[in-house]
Amino acid sequence: KFYMILILLKFFIKRIFLSPNTQNYLSLILVAMLFSINATPQISADFTTSTANSGCGSLLVEFQDLSSGNPDAWLWDFGNGTNSTLKNPSVIYSSPGIYNVSLTASNSNYNDSKTRNGFIRVFQEPVSNITTNNNPNGCMPLLIDFEGITSNNSYIVDWFWDFGDGGSSILQNPDYEYLVDGSYSVSLMITDTNGCQNIVTEADFVDVYKKPIADFTSDINVSCDSSKIISFTNQSILGTTYNWNFGDGNTSSLINPTNVYSTGIYDVSLIAKTGDCADTIVRNSFIEIGSNLNSEFTLNIDSICVGFSVDFIDLTSNSPDSWLWDFGDGNTSILQNPTHVYSTAGTYDVSLKTSKMGECYNTLTKNSIIKVFSNPIVNISVDSTYACNLPFDVGFFDLTNNSNSWFWEFGNGETSILKNPTIQYNSYGFYNIVLSTTNNKGCTSEK
Repeated sequence: KFYMILILLKFFIKRIFLSPNTQNYLSLILVAMLFSINATPQISADFTTSTANSGCGSLLVEFQDLSSGNPDAWLWDFGNGTNSTLKNPSVIYSSPGIYNVSLTASNSNYNDSKTRNGFIRVFQEPVSNITTNNNPNGCMPLLIDFEGITSNNSYIVDWFWDFGDGGSSILQNPDYEYLVDGSYSVSLMITDTNGCQNIVTEADFVDVYKKPIADFTSDINVSCDSSKIISFTNQSILGTTYNWNFGDGNTSSLINPTNVYSTGIYDVSLIAKTGDCADTIVRNSFIEIGSNLNSEFTLNIDSICVGFSVDFIDLTSNSPDSWLWDFGDGNTSILQNPTHVYSTAGTYDVSLKTSKMGECYNTLTKNSIIKVFSNPIVNISVDSTYACNLPFDVGFFDLTNNSNSWFWEFGNGETSILKNPTIQYNSYGFYNIVLSTTNNKGCTSEK
């Protein structure tokens, strides 16, 4: 190459008609110049990267000069509108795209350029969003229908859900059941065909509550006084807010409210809530106002003998729930329909006191309603009680006051209904005598 250049130069010098001495002189100068130029090698631009040249979202690339020929100046064009004169620069690609990179390396004598088309690739990061097809707040166990939404599902190759309670899923749209109460953050990580990932987290996205148990009572369920204040006691478990309906058009959100009713019978309901979790209790006919009790009773018999019983029957209206009977002989009962035995003759007043739920007391007394007659006191006499010879005739005599019927048993198998019979004994022995007598009140005694 060098000799060809020299021949051409000589030819050119001859053509311009210089003298031989002048031609030789110029040839020497050209030879010296060519040797001087050939002593400095030519530059060959080249480069690579010491970091990855592809990535997702935002990419930091460190470039490395590989140029030969001892360049001492560099001009980089990174394809993203930025340049550098450093030998080994770093640059951040902040926008997705495909970038051409060129390098011009030079020194005082030479320069060379190198371009790599599509050398840097920055991919768009996938974008995801967490949503549900039902309310993420509710009572345990809470089943939630999750849905993973992205800008382009067709490029997503992996889904990974973290439900915040230790559970996970690799489905795009999983159903997941929470079994323990609490507040849970939910995360979703997706990966696309370029290996780019995105993680989105929704803090405290799910609230799971223990289901409250609604319950209540009141200090009064029944009252005859329509101006009386009824106090309600909330006995709910785990509730935080409450909605009362007193059945008369009045409502309340207090924990332990009060209400004044007009005459009537009312249903009362309570809704106990914790977050979006609720329980309802309804007590039908729970409050009864203005229903007076009217004590009333009857009995199966009003005249008896000592030792006999009387059945008492409650006829009180408006369904009392407590009774107090006074039988007039010092004895009482709290049964609704008691039976009582009178042990002493006499005439007795009977009273019944009724109430309902500790209210609306009412008393009825029936004077001299029970007549108890004495039983006859049997008195027997005989004209003889022993004999040595048979047959033995004995005369029996009833000395009982006010007796009007008799039944004798003489111990030998014979009986009599006479007041004063005579009986003949034809066998030796000991004989027991029994007389059952009834007086004019129908009372019977036996001896």
